[in-house]
Amino acid sequence: MVDTLVVAACQHEPVPGDVRANLGSAVALVEKAADQGAQLVVLPELFNTGYYMFALFRQLAEPRDGPSTGVLKELARRKGITMVAGIAERDDIDLLYNTAVIVSPRGLEGHYRKAHLWDKEGEMFEPGNNPPVLATSLGYLAVLVCYDLEYPEAAEEVRRLGARLLAAPAAFGNEALWVATITARAKELEIPVVAANRVGLEGDTRFCGRSMVLDGKGNVLADAGHDEGIALAEVELPEVARRPAPARDTRFISPEFG
Repeated sequence: MVDTLVVAACQHEPVPGDVRANLGSAVALVEKAADQGAQLVVLPELFNTGYYMFALFRQLAEPRDGPSTGVLKELARRKGITMVAGIAERDDIDLLYNTAVIVSPRGLEGHYRKAHLWDKEGEMFEPGNNPPVLATSLGYLAVLVCYDLEYPEAAEEVRRLGARLLAAPAAFGNEALWVATITARAKELEIPVVAANRVGLEGDTRFCGRSMVLDGKGNVLADAGHDEGIALAEVELPEVARRPAPARDTRFISPEFG
């Protein structure tokens, strides 16, 4: 069984509303992380659109397996990596979600829709209700998006479903709260956390960055600071007792990771 994994959290400053530019900057960071050995890379919440796009999300949102996800899938195949990335999703009946997609060389392996919506997000996005632990080619992977991290019941669901690692795309401004929250989740869940926050000023908010990789004791293994960059580290994957498993496609279960 594989007991370690090289992971990376990439942080960039999205250009508000410019999907092409944001894909370009994110791809460059992911390629750099992969070249440094990363096997799993996490990008921020709404990485391809910017955050305060409430007047434009209906135009900017894409199908879950749309053009932006297609770029990530090609990158995953080319680099042989798995990625978790936050996008604005439009579903088949035109509802919008704040969604994290999970892509790998196999393609789109799964998704998680943010359940706890912050501030004006509730005016645009529907709350998700799918489990935060997904069976992927890397095994049982937990995903929580930004504000989800502050809810004990979300962490309890992650614990119940037996994930060995938590990926957290985010767009967080309050640095002290950000650091305290992801540290608490790592200690509480006793699993590594790969937390990718964005940087830059958008609207009246300056996003704090500090994307981090933490071990299951809450120790910071890598910290990207306040500028565009990468937090990369090797993490140890703890043994986790089997809990009731989430719905899954068993083709994606790896006996090495999960």
